[in-house]
Amino acid sequence: DLPVWQALYEELGDEGFVSVFVVVDSASGKVVAGPEIHARGFADDDAVFDEVRAMIEEALADAGREGVSDSYQLSQIVRRTLGRWVSDKFRRRPMIVPVVIEI
Repeated sequence: DLPVWQALYEELGDEGFVSVFVVVDSASGKVVAGPEIHARGFADDDAVFDEVRAMIEEALADAGREGVSDSYQLSQIVRRTLGRWVSDKFRRRPMIVPVVIEI
């Protein structure tokens, strides 16, 4: 058995790590800044994520129209949207860390 930290390190090395930062207006639910996407061990150029940025914005807009305003729920929407896109496009499952900041 591998130590937990070593197993996580190997998984990150195999699949990569993607962070997503989004700033959302808590009153309107609209995206104020972002999504800003950075990857390590996954893609050489963050420009590959240009396609999914609009998808994330649309998913957050839909959530806002449905009255979802909790930052945890919004983070999960970002994670699912990006995760589905990465899986479909690249057949990989990187660790995705969404950060949604409400102002």
